[in-house]
Amino acid sequence: MAAFLSFSRILALIAFVASAIVLEIHGRVVSVDGVALPGVSVFSPPTDKTSTGPDGSFVLTKPGEVIRFSLQGYRPVTKTRDQLNLDSRIVLHKDQHAVWSPPACGTSAPSIRGEFMGFSIPPDAKVERNVYDDYTTISIQYKQYEMRLGWGPAYSWGLPTLASYYDGLVQLEERDIDHLPGTINTEYRGVRSNGTYWRWVGRIGESVSYDQVDKEAVAYYDRIIDSLCWLRPYWR
Repeated sequence: MAAFLSFSRILALIAFVASAIVLEIHGRVVSVDGVALPGVSVFSPPTDKTSTGPDGSFVLTKPGEVIRFSLQGYRPVTKTRDQLNLDSRIVLHKDQHAVWSPPACGTSAPSIRGEFMGFSIPPDAKVERNVYDDYTTISIQYKQYEMRLGWGPAYSWGLPTLASYYDGLVQLEERDIDHLPGTINTEYRGVRSNGTYWRWVGRIGESVSYDQVDKEAVAYYDRIIDSLCWLRPYWR
C-alpha cells in the first residue's frame, strides 16, 4: 500500500508540474488581404510583450491566459491562449474609428472619481464605496445588477486578463482608448450566448465594468461609462 501511495503521489506531482508548464506561443498577424503586418503590439499580461516582425510573426515565451494584438489604424483583437493554440493566425481589420478619445474632465467635477477616470451619474443612483488595503471600489446598483469602478496598484492590467471573461461570448468588439502614450487603455463590449451583455473599460491599475446584464441595464450603465473623462491626462 505504501508503494502504491508513493507512486500515486509521484503521478500527481507530474500532473501538477505539467499543468504549470506554459509552452511558447508562435503565430502570425495579417490583414484581411493576407498581407503580413509588422510592428503589431502583442501583449499577454502580466509581463509578456513583444511586436511582430517583418513577416508578421511573433513568439511569446511567458504567455498568460489572454493575448491582445493592436496596431494603429486597425481594430484590436484579443484571443485566449487556448484559441491561439488552435489557430495561431490573427487577422486585423483596418478601422480608423477603433480609438475612443475621451476628453479631460475640465472645470466641471464628475460625480464619481477614480484615480484617472471620472464619470457623471444620475442624481438618484445607488452608489456604494468600499476601501480595502490596496484598492478602492465604487459600485452602482441598477435593479439586480451592478457596475463597478475600481482602482489600485494591481487592480487591472489594462485589459480583462482571465480567459473566463471571454467564455460564452457570441459577439465581441474592442477599441483602444486614447490616453497616456505608451500605456494600455482598452474597451470591450460583448454579448453572451444567454442574451446578456458585458462591457469593460480600463487602463493599468483601474477599470470599470458590468457583466451579465439586460438591455435596460446596458442603456443605464452605458450613459455613465460614455461620460468618461480624464481627471488628469499625465502622470504626476
